[in-house]
Amino acid sequence: MKVRDFDFYRAFLRRHSGLYLNSTQAYLLSSKLTPVSKKWGFEKFDDMIIELKSFPREDLIFDIIEAMSDPQTSFFSPAPLFQALQNDLIPAYLRQHKSQKKLNIRCLGCSTGQEAYSLNMILLENKMRGCKVKIYASDISNSAIEKASKGIYTQSEVQDGLPTHLLMTYFEQHENLWFAKPALKKDITFYYSNLMDKITPPEQYDIIFCRNIFENFDYNAKADILDHLATFISSDGYIIFGSDENISDYSDKYSAIGTVPDVYQLSLDK
Repeated sequence: MKVRDFDFYRAFLRRHSGLYLNSTQAYLLSSKLTPVSKKWGFEKFDDMIIELKSFPREDLIFDIIEAMSDPQTSFFSPAPLFQALQNDLIPAYLRQHKSQKKLNIRCLGCSTGQEAYSLNMILLENKMRGCKVKIYASDISNSAIEKASKGIYTQSEVQDGLPTHLLMTYFEQHENLWFAKPALKKDITFYYSNLMDKITPPEQYDIIFCRNIFENFDYNAKADILDHLATFISSDGYIIFGSDENISDYSDKYSAIGTVPDVYQLSLDK
């Protein structure tokens, strides 16, 4: 790939998705976009750039972003975090909000859905249903969202972190695949979302999962997104980041709760 082509795609991805590529990732970009170029009938990257500079089709933009995304997830991962949510954090939050009629949870970068389904299994298993639960799960990958919405997983996927008793309770097996039951799916809404689009939700969230989605963003994008997230989490709600994401380097709006790694709340003085 020519240097000018790499620079164009690098800026294009940064503008449309927040993804940041360093100068050593030209080969990665070329290998991931070659199938996209062939799918759309472009003989070379220059031809695809011509369209992207004029009036690009929305599906083409989605395909490019999709090719560069790398959805990876598993059930109840990491296990200590989900145990803390089940045994301590969520029960404590519900005790403090006894009169609350709804519990709104947001899963950003939900990938193929295992995280959202794991959260709902915690709530269902522990009968934390004194209020109505709604889980809003989104991702920038259309194919990941499609898979998550269907709730269909392979044997190897359900064996990755999902306890057998929960598998048998909330999934049905059809040949070599496992299908999420309606009771598990009904409280979860899966949809496409780009973190670069500053859309304010109609309601605030009590819990936000935002794990391991910042690793490919540059400093400014991270800081911007973190500031935006702070506007739609409840004052004492929980926001959960990945273990390798040094949030304090990009925003002073969050404070670690101390008792559980990776779990934060809004800073009281911000």
